[in-house]
This record gives sequence, C-alpha cells and structure tokens, in this order.
Amino acid sequence: MDNKTKEIQPFGLWSPAITAENVVTKALRFSSLQSTGHYLYWCEQRSQEKGRGVIMRWDEEDGLKQLLPSKFSARSKVHEYGGGDFCVADGKIFFVNEIDQQVYSFSEGNEPEQITNAPAFRFADLTYDHARDRLIAIAEEHKEGENLPLNSLVNIGLSGYEFGGVSIMDDVCDFYASPTISPDHNQLAWLQWNLPHMPWETAECMVSSLEQPRLSPKRIAGGIKEGGQASACFQPQWDKLNQLYFISDQSGFGQLYKYSPFGEQTIELVEAQNETADALRAQWVFGMGAFALSQTGQIMISAYEEGKNQLQLIDENENTKQLQTTAQSVETPHFIGSNIAAIITGKDSPPSVGLIHSETGKTQIIQAGCFVECKTADLSEGQLKKYPGKQGDVYGLYYPPTNACFSGEEGSKPPTILTIHGGPTAMADRGLKMKTQYWTNRGYAVFDIDYSGSSGYGKAYRNRLNSNWGIADVNDVISAADFLIEQNIADPARLIVTGGSAGGYTCLMALIKSNLFKCASCNYPVTDLGQLLEITHKFEYGYTYALTGTTIENAKQELSERSVLSHLDKLNAPVIFFQGTEDKVVPPSQPTAVYEALREKGVEAELYLFKNEGHGFRQAETIMKVLEEEERFFKQALNI
Repeated sequence: MDNKTKEIQPFGLWSPAITAENVVTKALRFSSLQSTGHYLYWCEQRSQEKGRGVIMRWDEEDGLKQLLPSKFSARSKVHEYGGGDFCVADGKIFFVNEIDQQVYSFSEGNEPEQITNAPAFRFADLTYDHARDRLIAIAEEHKEGENLPLNSLVNIGLSGYEFGGVSIMDDVCDFYASPTISPDHNQLAWLQWNLPHMPWETAECMVSSLEQPRLSPKRIAGGIKEGGQASACFQPQWDKLNQLYFISDQSGFGQLYKYSPFGEQTIELVEAQNETADALRAQWVFGMGAFALSQTGQIMISAYEEGKNQLQLIDENENTKQLQTTAQSVETPHFIGSNIAAIITGKDSPPSVGLIHSETGKTQIIQAGCFVECKTADLSEGQLKKYPGKQGDVYGLYYPPTNACFSGEEGSKPPTILTIHGGPTAMADRGLKMKTQYWTNRGYAVFDIDYSGSSGYGKAYRNRLNSNWGIADVNDVISAADFLIEQNIADPARLIVTGGSAGGYTCLMALIKSNLFKCASCNYPVTDLGQLLEITHKFEYGYTYALTGTTIENAKQELSERSVLSHLDKLNAPVIFFQGTEDKVVPPSQPTAVYEALREKGVEAELYLFKNEGHGFRQAETIMKVLEEEERFFKQALNI
C-alpha cells in the first residue's frame, strides 16, 4: 500500500498494529552465548517469567532444548550487572543461581547440585579447568560492615575434600574478568583493572603459568604507561595452537592482536584489519565478545565504523573479505563448523540467536528475541544520520513514522522522541527494537542518539565525554533537536526527550538547558551526582570522577553544580518517572527528589515505583505499564 492509498490521520493518532503486549510477547534477552562441538548454548531472560534466566541448547539435529529446571534461574549479580552466568564442560553445566548467587552444576535430565556454600560471595565468568578438575571464576565477596566488596580471581574445587571450596588465586586488583585457559591446560589469561577506571579505559590483559602452585602474572597489554597514556584490552581468547588473541585500543580503535607465549613471546597486530573500525566493547557485563576463532584457523571480527556494523573474515593465510549480511549488529560470535553463531539483530528482526553462513552472509534465526506479529510495512527502518555538534560530528539512528495503513497529513511533521542511551559509555541499539516500533507505528519519529562518549566510534569519540558529562552529551542532544528541525523532519512544537539511568540524567539536563523539549520520560535517572558518588556500587565508584574531571578533593562543589537538583528553577517541562524499588545502582530517592520538587512548584510530574524491579526492567507487566503510561502522558503534554 503506497501513501496515495493509505488513510490520512494526524501523526501520533495512527491506529497501531503493534501493542504494548506485542512488545513483551515472548520477549527474550540473550547472554553468555558459547559453543562446544556442534552444540550452541546461551542464557535467555524471559520477561513473561519475571526475568528468569533459562539455559538453552541447540544443534542442527535435535533443535532447541530448555536445560535448566523451572525452579532455578541463571543470573550473576557481580558488579550488579552480571553476565557470565554459566559454562559447559564434559557434559555438565555449571551456573550461578540467581536467588543465592551460589554455583550449581547439573547434567541433562538431572536436578542441579549445589557446589559452593559461601553466602558472602557472588560468582561470575566461570571456566572449567580440565587438568585440575576445578572451576576458575570471578568472585565478589560482600563482607558485613564493609562499604565495598572484594573482587578476586578464584578457583572452586569440584572433587574430594576440596569440593565446593573457594580459594583466592589473585586479589591485588580491584576487578577481574574473562579468565580463559589455554588448550594445553598450562596457561591462564584474564583481564584486570583498578579504580577509578572502567574496563574500557585501562583493562590489562594478563597471562600466568598454571604449572606452579601460585600464579606468576605477566602483563601482555593494556593499562597505564609511565607517561600516563592508557589503553584497554577486551576478550582474551586462546586458539588451538595456544596463542592468545585479544582486542586492544592502543591504536585509537579496538583492533585484534595476537600474543605467542613461546620463544620471544611476541605481540603483533593481526594483519588485514580495517584500521578505523572499532571492535572494543564497553564491558558492562561479563561474557561479551567481538571476534571468533575457528578450529581451521579462520577469524571473524565484528566491528563498527562510523556507527555501521561490519563483519570481517580472515583465513589462515591472512586473506580477508568483508562478509555482506543484512545484520545490523553481531555480538558474541562463535564458529559452529564453518558458520558463525551470534546474537544477531536485523532491520526486521530483534536481537536473536542465529547463524550467519560464512560464504553467503545469509542468516538463520534459531531463537527469536520476540514474536513480531505485524506486516513488514509496519516496521520502521533506522537511518544512520551524522550531524554537527559542538565537539565535532555526532551520530544517531533516525526512525521515521511507519504504518501499513496510515500516513500523516500533508505539510505536517511528526512528534519526535529523542532517545538517550544509558551508560553513558554505551551505544544506541542497532536493528529492530520493538519499543521503538511501538512509537513509530503510532506516528511518532524516533531519533536514537550516539552522543559524544558513546562506544563503537573509537577512543577519541568516547573520550569526548571525559570531564564533560552533563555538558557535551547535553549539547549533542540539543544539537540533534536543531538538526531534525533544520532537516524539516520534526515538529519543533512537539519534541520529546527520553532516557534511562545516565541517559535519564542527560535527558533532565537537556530540559534545564533548552526550551526545545515539551516533555520527558525518565527511567531510574541520576539526579544527584554527589549522592551517587557516595552510595554507588564498587564497579562505578570511580566513574563519576573521570566523567566530571574531578578528584576527591574538589568533587563536592563541581558535582553539586552539575546535578539536576541544583537547577530545579530551570526545569519547567512535564516529566514522567519510572523507578524500581530494588535498584542498587540508582536508588529511588534520586527521581523521587525531582518529582516532589516539580510537584511543589506546580509542574506536571508523575512517578511510578515498581516492586521487585532493579536497574533495568525485566518483567513483562512493568514494561507494558511504562509504554502505556508514557503514551498517555505524551498525548496529554502535546495535546495530541
């Protein structure tokens, strides 16, 4: 149906084919993708089961199979964000149980057996040490009376008198991640970093022999050099020849390097890579990945260049080719035979577990991220836009209003939602996102902004936000609004800004610094930087210093100046807030303070508190409620 045969209706009032229920129906979030032989495993969080983490398995012959019994949920809470929930070895699955954070194991068809009984500990990033019949893992010990937990690299005994025992292997650093054992069982590699830094700033790649009782750590790459120059490493992984591959951003972009532990112990850049493509990920959770190694010597790298995902295949002779595919993002890839399994997002498919054929680039969906019950003509495709900002070019994904049956009135422009991702070191979701389609199908446009500080554009772009949080990001959001107006694709009288967590902070600061936006929606927003610094969890304890350019000595005044609470006199647009009562990252007191202040001064404001929800909503009922209340609130604020 072309525009001439569509029914004319005002933007924002189109009868939708996509409902809030469609958004959450069979909605799944995938993590911890891994493979053994011809089997593929992953963990999927199910919104309709209150976010329960279910371990799944697939192979071409037997298809899909749910492995974890229904009374268990696989989910780590290390760093609060978790990831690295399970591993598979010798027919057994070892996993972290959500309710008690202890390690359990089971084989198919049997009830899980508890291995650890260490209530003060949480565990993540499990890997099996075949030669010594033990697990090596990341542990986080929460001691009573201590403000910050102790993070360490540990081993967990699996046999004899050592069964269930937790022994610390290394605890000299503040954080650890990604332990991986060489195929000959003699070497251990891992990442480590210290406060006040985040892993994408200074994570070091370390290696140690496992042939001695004690570790003898050797730094391979990453960290801070004597001159103060910093680089970060990501995803250490051994090949079949016991050579270690890892991503490093020492060139300014995340590139793949190879370390040989033999002879001269060389480190070299893997040849034939795109030098301006960035494969480093902002490692908010454990178990992330950007490249895969095959048993036949092939390498596949998933990187981003100016916001576009690209897949590069390198064979054993270092011949390279760009794999042409419809995927918009490819995460945590693994080879299954000659094909590549990954979490794949397409322009008309949500994040899903799937296969990419290494010769043709064709994709096969194994487990869809949700059930898309609408016509292709109802789906809006994201258009990558580049626009001028105060610190240089900025990027975003523009989704035009799209409906199979309706078009807008001639000469009118749509209400537009400017969306600000959290982090702030993260990036806008690529591909089909049903929450975005909920709006575009009703006649709203959506602009999902990769503001200065976002990942996926190289170190210089990411570092733009250092010292400038609440300034550079806010300027980019305001510049985005100006750009949309200049391009004649947004109604300047009907601009909305939304964000969650750090994105919620930027959202509120944009309302304070500009009158362009008519209303806002904020999920668990940061509003008081000083309080955040005092109460935040260990993983982000030093993050605020770098983002604001402050130190312990001078932080108080600067954080107060940049806080939403210090500028309430300039906050006059209607705002709707959504918050989980169990949020350990941004407590309910943060949005509540702004909500109460707005109500007191007569500005329209609403606050919804959700029990049993934390930082990031996981339950279907909550997600549906947020969408429905947002729509009602937007229509009221914009007089739609």
